[in-house]
Amino acid sequence: RAARHEASGALWMARSQVGRAQRALAQAQLAERAAEDIAARTRSEYDAVIRQVGSGGASVMATLDLLDRIAESGMSAIMARLDSRMAVAELWRLAPPELPAADTDHQHPRANSP
Repeated sequence: RAARHEASGALWMARSQVGRAQRALAQAQLAERAAEDIAARTRSEYDAVIRQVGSGGASVMATLDLLDRIAESGMSAIMARLDSRMAVAELWRLAPPELPAADTDHQHPRANSP
């Protein structure tokens, strides 16, 4: 009974970790897509601001703000990807240890003793 209870707890924990990893992977994909969208939009804004800076119409602060937004969105995607990789890496603890293969060529040492 105690073994069944312990196995049930281990199974619940394993399912919980797998679910966390799946959610982290999905979140990372969403963050990467959002970062790509933001980067595409801000690149076109950046081009427009650079043209305005050249003609004296936009400030350097506007340019720096756009660069900051690009960097923040990229960093958000990187952090989400890191979180998902850590969650997947934690799943290795659930894998059973690899046992050495049985050596059939050698007999047990005591079998040869007198």
